[in-house]
Amino acid sequence: MTTIGARAGAGRLDAMTGRALEGLALSGPLVRPVLAVVLAFALASILIVLSGKNPLFAYAALARGAFGSWDRAAVGLNRATPYLLAGVGVAL
Repeated sequence: MTTIGARAGAGRLDAMTGRALEGLALSGPLVRPVLAVVLAFALASILIVLSGKNPLFAYAALARGAFGSWDRAAVGLNRATPYLLAGVGVAL
Protein backbone atom coordinates (compact mmCIF):
# COMPACT_ATOMS: atom_id res chain seq x y z
CA MET A 1 0.00 0.00 0.00
CA THR A 2 2.92 2.35 0.58
CA THR A 3 4.02 1.77 -3.01
CA ILE A 4 0.76 3.21 -4.36
CA GLY A 5 1.08 6.24 -2.08
CA ALA A 6 4.70 6.71 -3.12
CA ARG A 7 3.70 6.60 -6.78
CA ALA A 8 1.00 9.21 -6.24
CA GLY A 9 3.47 11.42 -4.37
CA ALA A 10 6.04 11.05 -7.17
CA GLY A 11 3.40 12.07 -9.71
CA ARG A 12 2.62 15.22 -7.77
CA LEU A 13 6.32 16.02 -7.45
CA ASP A 14 6.83 15.56 -11.18
CA ALA A 15 3.87 17.84 -11.88
CA MET A 16 5.21 20.52 -9.53
CA THR A 17 8.71 20.26 -11.02
CA GLY A 18 7.31 20.45 -14.53
CA ARG A 19 5.32 23.55 -13.68
CA ALA A 20 8.34 25.17 -12.07
CA LEU A 21 10.49 24.47 -15.11
CA GLU A 22 7.87 25.78 -17.54
CA GLY A 23 8.56 29.32 -16.33
CA LEU A 24 12.29 29.12 -17.08
CA ALA A 25 13.47 31.06 -20.11
CA LEU A 26 15.91 28.27 -20.95
CA SER A 27 13.99 25.24 -22.03
CA GLY A 28 15.42 22.23 -23.68
CA PRO A 29 16.53 18.68 -23.12
CA LEU A 30 19.46 19.65 -20.87
CA VAL A 31 17.70 21.93 -18.39
CA ARG A 32 16.46 19.23 -16.01
CA PRO A 33 19.73 17.21 -15.88
CA VAL A 34 21.83 20.34 -15.35
CA LEU A 35 19.42 21.55 -12.68
CA ALA A 36 19.62 18.14 -10.97
CA VAL A 37 23.44 18.24 -10.92
CA VAL A 38 23.50 21.80 -9.58
CA LEU A 39 20.99 20.88 -6.88
CA ALA A 40 23.03 17.78 -5.95
CA PHE A 41 26.20 19.86 -5.60
CA ALA A 42 24.33 22.43 -3.51
CA LEU A 43 22.90 19.81 -1.15
CA ALA A 44 26.28 18.09 -0.85
CA SER A 45 27.86 21.47 -0.08
CA ILE A 46 25.42 21.95 2.78
CA LEU A 47 26.38 18.57 4.23
CA ILE A 48 30.09 19.34 3.85
CA VAL A 49 29.65 22.69 5.61
CA LEU A 50 27.71 20.99 8.41
CA SER A 51 30.67 18.64 8.90
CA GLY A 52 32.92 21.66 9.40
CA LYS A 53 34.85 21.51 6.12
CA ASN A 54 35.14 23.82 3.13
CA PRO A 55 33.12 22.51 0.15
CA LEU A 56 35.44 24.17 -2.38
CA PHE A 57 38.41 22.24 -1.02
CA ALA A 58 36.36 19.05 -1.06
CA TYR A 59 35.32 19.54 -4.70
CA ALA A 60 38.89 20.45 -5.67
CA ALA A 61 40.14 17.23 -4.07
CA LEU A 62 37.42 15.30 -5.90
CA ALA A 63 38.49 16.79 -9.25
CA ARG A 64 42.20 16.19 -8.54
CA GLY A 65 41.50 12.59 -7.61
CA ALA A 66 39.46 11.96 -10.75
CA PHE A 67 41.36 14.04 -13.32
CA GLY A 68 44.65 14.96 -11.62
CA SER A 69 46.75 13.11 -14.17
CA TRP A 70 46.36 10.99 -17.28
CA ASP A 71 46.85 7.91 -15.12
CA ARG A 72 43.97 8.84 -12.79
CA ALA A 73 41.67 9.62 -15.72
CA ALA A 74 42.53 6.26 -17.31
CA VAL A 75 41.83 4.42 -14.05
CA GLY A 76 38.49 6.21 -13.73
CA LEU A 77 37.49 5.27 -17.27
CA ASN A 78 38.68 1.72 -16.72
CA ARG A 79 36.51 1.34 -13.64
CA ALA A 80 33.50 3.07 -15.21
CA THR A 81 33.46 0.98 -18.42
CA PRO A 82 31.66 -2.08 -16.97
CA TYR A 83 28.94 0.16 -15.52
CA LEU A 84 28.53 2.00 -18.81
CA LEU A 85 28.27 -1.26 -20.76
CA ALA A 86 25.75 -2.65 -18.27
CA GLY A 87 23.67 0.52 -18.58
CA VAL A 88 23.71 0.28 -22.37
CA GLY A 89 22.74 -3.39 -22.15
CA VAL A 90 19.79 -2.60 -19.90
CA ALA A 91 18.71 0.31 -22.11
CA LEU A 92 18.67 -1.82 -25.22
